[in-house]
Amino acid sequence: MPIYEYLCSHCNAHHEIEQKISEDELSVCPLCHEKALKKVFSPSVGFQFKGTGFYATDYQQKGCGSCCSSCPKAKTTT
Repeated sequence: MPIYEYLCSHCNAHHEIEQKISEDELSVCPLCHEKALKKVFSPSVGFQFKGTGFYATDYQQKGCGSCCSSCPKAKTTT
């Protein structure tokens, strides 16, 4: 589920809120309760994968595979 960042233009509070992609944007600040909340661009969007089939080892770098065998990235252990 993605984590979105919001900024309130009334109280200047910064919020990180976990929402479904299909949910509408929030507009009311949870702190000051004013309708001044805007979604801000975040360069690092976070996803949290849960359930079976998602393991940390699935995302490890295995090497580039496109360069020569002398490249340290090309050497993998299996």
